[in-house]
Formats: sequence, structure tokens, C-alpha cells
Amino acid sequence: MPCLWFHTENGSLANLIEFYKGLCAIDVAREPFINQGKTEYKVHLFAVGRVGSPANRMISHDGGNTWVSSDMNGDCKMLFDIKMFDENIGLVCAASDDDLTKSNALLLRTVDGGKTWKKVYQSNRPYETTWKVSFPTPNIGYATIQSYNPDMSVKQQRIVKTTDAGLTWQELNLVDDAGAREFGIGFLDENHGYVGTMKSGYETRDGGKTWIPVQLGKACNKIRIYKDSKGNPYGYAIGVDVMKGSF
Repeated sequence: MPCLWFHTENGSLANLIEFYKGLCAIDVAREPFINQGKTEYKVHLFAVGRVGSPANRMISHDGGNTWVSSDMNGDCKMLFDIKMFDENIGLVCAASDDDLTKSNALLLRTVDGGKTWKKVYQSNRPYETTWKVSFPTPNIGYATIQSYNPDMSVKQQRIVKTTDAGLTWQELNLVDDAGAREFGIGFLDENHGYVGTMKSGYETRDGGKTWIPVQLGKACNKIRIYKDSKGNPYGYAIGVDVMKGSF
């Protein structure tokens, strides 16, 4: 059942529901409109959580002044990240079960602003979740797959890639290392990107076909790429350590 959230006078959020437990990611979609001959933007905010369940999403269509929150446990059991292309179309990184021994990595897609969701990818292995997603172009995107398999002989780590805006996904091998549990992911363009793992990081320059080790610090959970005033890219890798790089 959806419930309203609202800002109090000191800026904190007041909670009107019981199933809300925490947030893992927030994304912003800016909808352009014409106001007296000038282009302005309506700001839509989307948030999801959480690790360990329950699955919940929050949406604001007025820049965060008011919120609506809904249970998503009918579609998945955990939520980790969200990417919205606009106010209607987007994806979430999820898990199929709140019991990791049964969980598959899961990606869901919406075309109606989060009212309904369609499964577009599910792994066929237990102990897996998705974690973070990166779209360097509107059509090409990547997401990390986390494996919690305690069997150290199960070594292969994987990511998934889409070339059609998230409609379909292909698994790609990252590294053959049971200790390289994946976290954050970030791409400069459709070919050049990075993945953070429990040990450190990996870099690709050919769209995920091959990877080389790079220093991103341990458990790099977020990778963010920006451009300076001259158009030169730089980025941050945030985990146990905070690291900055230029490209």
C-alpha cells in the first residue's frame, strides 16, 4: 500500500510506513518543459532499498517536497541501485530472494515510472545479487553481479551488459577469482570502464571483453565519472578508501 512521505521543517523525512527500512540508491530524472518561452525542468527523484530486504521504492515528482513509497516485494526481495532514463523508463538492480542461498541476480525494468516492473535479466546461480549499474550511453549499460558463494572453487566473477537500453542483457566474464566480490561500476564511454571488488578494481577498454587489475582501493562501492570545464574526464572511487583519478 503506498504511503506519503513529507519534509519536516528541519528538512528531515517523516516516516508513515512500517515496511520502510533503508535506502541504497537515489537517482534523478529532469523533465524539460517550456515556461514563458524558457526551458525549465521538473525534477523527479527515485530511491530504492535495501540490502537484506525488504524491497521498497520511493518517488517524488516535486523535487523532494513530498514522497510516495511502495512495497516491491512482489517483484523482488532486495534492491540495491536504480537508473531512470526519464520520469517513466528505468531499471533497478535487485535480488530474487532474501535468502542468499536461494537468491539469483535480478534486473527489473519499468516503463510507467515504477508502477509496474518487468524482469529483464535473472541469473541461474544461487548466492547472487546485482549491485550497481552504469549507463555511459542511453543504449549501452553495465551492471555488477555479486556472488556470496562460500565454495571457494566457484571462482568466476561476471558482469552483465545491455546494448538496447536494458531490454536484454548478456553475461561477460570479469575475473576468475573467488575473492573478487563485485561492488561499484562506472564507465567513461561505451568501451572504457571500471569495476570495484572486495580486493581492488578492474579496468576494461573494449566494452568488457577483457579486464586488467587497477588500484581502486578495497570494496570500491561507488564509481563516479565527471568532466571539468574543459571537457576532461575525472572520477572518484569510494569504498574503504576514497580515490580520485584523471583519464
